[in-house]
Amino acid sequence: MARSPTVNIQVSQFRTNKQQELLKLLNDNSVRKEINTIIKDVLNNFVPYDEGALRRSALVTHKSITWGRNLGHAHYQYEGQVYGPNIPVIKNGEIVRWVSPPGKKKYPTGRRLRYSTPGTQDHWDEAFKGPVKLATNQEITRYLKRLCKERGLKA
Repeated sequence: MARSPTVNIQVSQFRTNKQQELLKLLNDNSVRKEINTIIKDVLNNFVPYDEGALRRSALVTHKSITWGRNLGHAHYQYEGQVYGPNIPVIKNGEIVRWVSPPGKKKYPTGRRLRYSTPGTQDHWDEAFKGPVKLATNQEITRYLKRLCKERGLKA
């Protein structure tokens, strides 16, 4: 079976124990989706960017974030390596880009992709750490506590 060209990240891996506790108390999938939207906005800073199609493709649900629906390159961007076979496209005697034949199985070549936008990288979910993760988790926890208070729940 072919690997899906999309990148699907289960967001529960990013939640703290306190957030899990508050989410259980709230018991509201729309709140989970809102939190995942916050995380998607942070992760999008690490998603490779050329024309922005990959970032715009992000689909948020209460369980996950998926990038690359209707795009053929999301998985390759996430893996961070060139897949082949590769055929050069030549204009005026110079290689302007490389393409792989459609319908043919692609294999990793071992060559790393080069990302043109500073701060972007492969495995962008793994970039969610350190100060970025701490600040985002603090924002999410404050949001959840505020919702609990508004709904009269003991947080």
